[in-house]
Order: sequence, then structure tokens, then C-alpha cells
Amino acid sequence: MTVDRRRSFAVWGMVAAIACACTDEVPAPAWRITRTAVMPLSSLPSPSWSAADVVTAPRFDGRLAVLQASVDRGGALTVWLLVTGEMAGRTKPALVVGWPGQATRAVPLTAWLTPLEWRSGDVVELTVPQMAPSTSSLVVRVGIEDAGRRWSVQGGGRAVHDGLVDVAVAVPVGLLGDNPVGATDDPPGTLEVRRRAGPILIDGALDEPDWQRAPSFTLVPWKAGAPVSQATVVRLLWDETSLYLAFDVDDDDPHSPYSRRDDPLYESEALEIFIDADGDGDVYVELQCAPTNVHFDAAFSGGPRQHMDTAWDAPFITATVPREDGGVPGYRQEWRIPVTALKGIPVGEPRAGARWRANIFRLERRRQGERVTSTEASALSPPERSDFHALDRFGTLRFTDRR
Repeated sequence: MTVDRRRSFAVWGMVAAIACACTDEVPAPAWRITRTAVMPLSSLPSPSWSAADVVTAPRFDGRLAVLQASVDRGGALTVWLLVTGEMAGRTKPALVVGWPGQATRAVPLTAWLTPLEWRSGDVVELTVPQMAPSTSSLVVRVGIEDAGRRWSVQGGGRAVHDGLVDVAVAVPVGLLGDNPVGATDDPPGTLEVRRRAGPILIDGALDEPDWQRAPSFTLVPWKAGAPVSQATVVRLLWDETSLYLAFDVDDDDPHSPYSRRDDPLYESEALEIFIDADGDGDVYVELQCAPTNVHFDAAFSGGPRQHMDTAWDAPFITATVPREDGGVPGYRQEWRIPVTALKGIPVGEPRAGARWRANIFRLERRRQGERVTSTEASALSPPERSDFHALDRFGTLRFTDRR
């Protein structure tokens, strides 16, 4: 056995030990790396790529190529990546995966392995749990991003969508006709909101198991082609009385000059949610929090921007803490919103099966010294015009009983 193969098995043994010790309902992504491209990597159908497939595989920034994807009956998606270039200087790469018409997930490639140690010719296998396809999906969209920037795609002759490439998926016989776990007909801009199973302490730590299991969504540019230099990942949870939000924000310069409630936070940096739960385009609310933990809230009636009422207050609670993991600078922000304080909420909601129209935004102001030099905005569902109150462009929060 070569040193490289012994090293591969040692890495896999360590990962397996960690995975077996995990008792969460949703398992963590499973990793494996090998120095030999033809070596079977798992109990899934053996990788079947050929030399021609390697040549024509789409490449991301000339560094990683996606060789193959497969989904099993348990709803686990496995993607095989070939290292084709130097990974040095890529500080926080993440695999972005999603089914057409559904929200994408960003899975950090630095979870248990170190991409800086990967060498050209290495094959990396990543299995993402609970990624069952929709009833019409035979392709998965795959991309790589680093610090919120999607890597460019070269070659492959595949359809490309905002840095994501369509990759054919090997599917077990009969799976698509079996109503697989997780199958939905969600349109783009839909985020699954799961019911919390345990207590949530609003402290900004985001270390509860519920947060670790919650589906995530990386906010996208507010319009096609707009820049987003720093990533924002959001998660949501619910119970019968509250809506919970978690933001994980890359930000090398969080700032806001405002210190009083209902100051115009939107003129600086802020995280925001708009909720028009019943989707009637009439009554809706806007809640914001600055990186300094200052709040803004307003209610509207009669349509977009009509009859703004800033005297209305939603007693939502937030906590903002800096990230201290030694990686990309940034902060985490955690919210709890009492549902009874909101407006336009259908009777008996939230509940499993409910769908609320909503949008989530981040405003980022780049600056030199104290002078703002540019503005970036990202969203759950891009409004595609300079108006966050574009109710017709809101996304969807889909409430489920999954925990």
C-alpha cells in the first residue's frame, strides 16, 4: 500500500469516526478523497467516468472539475470532483448544489479536509444528505464559490446558470416515481422553514442542533449581474408563536452610524426581512437590524410603500456577535420574531404546510475610511429592480414539520 493510499484511508477513518459520533437527525456531509481516480469510493454505484469524460468535464476557475453526480434512495446526493489546478489562495471554497427551481445549498469544502493540501489529480467525493430530487429532476446544478463569488465555468458544453452548471444525475431505477423524501415543486426563491425541536437561545452563537440541521440559503445578487463580494447565509425555524432567523455574514467592515430604533438603517448596512404572509399585496411588514443590533420596523397597507407606519413596533429580539473562528471576518445575527405581533398573518399560522410570501435582504456598503464607495445588495428572491418593496418578486417561506 502506498503512502498516499494509507493517508487517504487514514483521513477517511477519521471522518467516519466523527460521523459515527454525530447523533443529529440530519447527518453531516460525508467526505472521501483518493489519489487514484479509478478507485471505487463508496457503496454507491461505482464512478463510471472515462478519460473522455475527464477531458470534457466542466471546470471551475480551472481548478476543480465536476465528474459525476448520483443520488441514492435515501435522498443523499454525491458529487465527485477532480482537482485540476492549484488550490492555494482559495480561503473558503464551498460546493453549491441545488435542484432546478429550488434553493441552493452551500457546503463548505473546508469542513473536515483542507483544500490547500489537494493536488492535481486528486478525486474528492462529497455526499450531501437530504438532497432528494424533485419528481422531474434528472440534473443537479453544481457550482463553487469563495467568499460569496461564484467561480467561473469553463468547457463541458453544459447549461450554465449564474455560475452553476447542469450535471446529469445517476438515479436508482424507480426513484423518481416513488415520491422521494424532500420532493417539492418549489419555485426559485423558496426556503424550507423547519419546526424547532429544542430550545433556541437568542445569543448569536447559532450552536443549537436545530440551526445545524436547518436548510441554508446563500443570498443572491438583487439583480442579474450585480456584484456581491461578501456572502450572506440565512436559515429559518419556526414554532407556534415565533419565527427564528439566523444570518451568517461575511463582512470585513461591519458598520452603521445609526443608534436609535427606527433610524433609517436602510441608508447604511442592514439585514432585512419583508413579510406579506398571505401574499395579497396589501398589508405587509418590514423588519431590519443593523450590525450594531439597532432595529427598524414598519407596517404598510394598501400596497407597496403605501401608508408606512413606523409607530408600529414588532417586539423582535436579536443578538449580534462577531465570528471568531479565524476564517473570513464577519458576524452572526440571530432573531426571534413573535408572530402575534405581525400583520396580515392567516389565522392558525404558522403551521406545517403553510407558505408565506416574504423576501430577505442584505445591504452592504463598501467604504474607504468613513466614505462609502459602493453599495451591494443581495436577496432571497431578486427584485430585479431598485425597489425592495417589489411584492410581486417576493420569495416563499415553506413551513414543514421536519426537524
